[in-house]
Amino acid sequence: MADPKPLKLKRELVAGRKLPATEFPVARILVDTGVSHLDQPYDYLISKEDSTVVVGALVEVPFSNGLRQGFVIERLAQSDQSSKLKYINKVIANFPLLDEEISKIVEGTAARYGASSWDILPSAIPPRVVKSEAKFRNLNILPSLRTAEIAKPRYIQAIGNDSLYQLILKSLEDKKFAGQLLVIVPDESDLARISRELKKFEPLELGSHLPNSVRYENFLSAIYTNPKLIIGTRSAIFTPVSPGSRILIFNDGDESMYERRYPGWSVRDVAILRSKSHSIIFLSSSPSLEVVRLLNLGWFTKNKSVNVIKNSKLKLVFSDDRRSDLEIIKNGLKSGNVLVSIGEPGYISAFSCQKCRNIAHCECGGRLRISQSGEQPICSICSKIYLNWRCQYCDGAAKRIVLKGGVRLAEEIAKSLPGTRVVISKGGSRVAQIPTDGKGFLVIATYGCEPKGDYSCAVQLNLESLLARVELRSTENARRLIYDNLLLLSVGATAYLSLDQSHPFSQGLLKFDPVQVAQNELSERSSAKLPPNYRIATLEGPKKDLRKFTSAIEGADFSMEVITIEEGAENENRKVLIRTEVSNTGNFSDFIRSLNRYRSIKGLTGISIRVDPYAI
Repeated sequence: MADPKPLKLKRELVAGRKLPATEFPVARILVDTGVSHLDQPYDYLISKEDSTVVVGALVEVPFSNGLRQGFVIERLAQSDQSSKLKYINKVIANFPLLDEEISKIVEGTAARYGASSWDILPSAIPPRVVKSEAKFRNLNILPSLRTAEIAKPRYIQAIGNDSLYQLILKSLEDKKFAGQLLVIVPDESDLARISRELKKFEPLELGSHLPNSVRYENFLSAIYTNPKLIIGTRSAIFTPVSPGSRILIFNDGDESMYERRYPGWSVRDVAILRSKSHSIIFLSSSPSLEVVRLLNLGWFTKNKSVNVIKNSKLKLVFSDDRRSDLEIIKNGLKSGNVLVSIGEPGYISAFSCQKCRNIAHCECGGRLRISQSGEQPICSICSKIYLNWRCQYCDGAAKRIVLKGGVRLAEEIAKSLPGTRVVISKGGSRVAQIPTDGKGFLVIATYGCEPKGDYSCAVQLNLESLLARVELRSTENARRLIYDNLLLLSVGATAYLSLDQSHPFSQGLLKFDPVQVAQNELSERSSAKLPPNYRIATLEGPKKDLRKFTSAIEGADFSMEVITIEEGAENENRKVLIRTEVSNTGNFSDFIRSLNRYRSIKGLTGISIRVDPYAI
């Protein structure tokens, strides 16, 4: 029999008892609870081992039956919460990622949109990348730059292609201003140009277009190094800057200035919240209606208007003139580059039956288009291909072009003007700058994709359809795009617009007073009970669930109107719109937040809510 092995006793491991930090041992933490009805700070104890944790640090804490992440928003000597406090489990990133001001701005943004703070925080603070933290571990935050007195918010009307860059340069060279300048622009093409032309100021770039490691490192640089110039897209509006710094918003009405994810906040609203601590400047060739409303209230000051058409001797030609757009293009190419702006990309964006003139549609309701010459029609929505298409009304087979795309237009102009160098700029293949090797380029671009540069002529087509789009902001966007293109023109240039001179919009262009034109639009919006004098929220989800909400809304103690936009069967989704006058904004936001909390408690995740959406 083998000798038995000696008995080995396992050593019992007893967790060491944690002791609280000697100074400010309580951390108030904004916890990512995952549910909006528990959106509030919670107090936790800081152990001696974690006593160096800073305000703004990312930590892990026990919550309910698991572990959750959160940000330290305050350190306290004692807690006013009655329950027994738990210890922070782990310090994930001991960096001041969320400072006091941005914490309040996040909270204010969440309150306005009826959301939770953790619905906003992923936009305010970039995703963490551990390797990007190495160079900042032993750094101290530099003292804030000396700043000037906070100025009243201003709206500045752009009067030239380089207005943005001149304004940035003026701020950076202003000896009376030694603070930071944060510039928010709609897209990466604007960022690229600022970085290129203002390279000597070493701008720090921020935005979701950057790789995560670069974005996070730049965010930490903004906190630790106090860069003089910070430039970024939408989410950069939350970047911490020294008190009294300037924040410049370019084209606040652009769709890119609205967050696409829930809850859909806008850069403009966040900037307004930051106006108590910083000097806010809005710049555009044509103001958004929200800016016009604030101008009327005296919240903004406005710079003196300049008649660009008169000063630059622009020649405006309208569609009822005897000269054709092709003639204007030919003459323009003799002296420089010509810009042709169109409403639609592609080849043929819409066609009708030659016999009965009915527009060709798919069975799903989408408009049929033709991608290239000789190809079969395809639906613009469901992509169904129609082999041997025939009209559903009269069985005709002949097609009549209704709306030409940029490719087809380029083909036709190239045939009329052989040897002309053509540049096409559109979404997905956008050209940022006109080629510099000579002049005489014909640039065909969809609206909003026009390359920067100097043009001797601009031809703006499809304006009737651009202004007549059934969208909340169609007229506002058209106005901004048209004025943007006029500012690309050199002195003495010609602009052709596919509108009659008697059109109300044409009369506004002759005066070059976009604010006055916008005033008329604002009056029409008010009559129709639309933003910005009314606040709107859209609710979408199953009919049976929405019915409970609408009854609660109609019984609220303040003025709200409920409108059903889309009816459907009991088990189908429908859309409901609620609106109230902007004077009820506080009650409206509180009600939406209560609505979201009720949805969270009841688990009604199938209902989506959007407040102040870009489009309805």
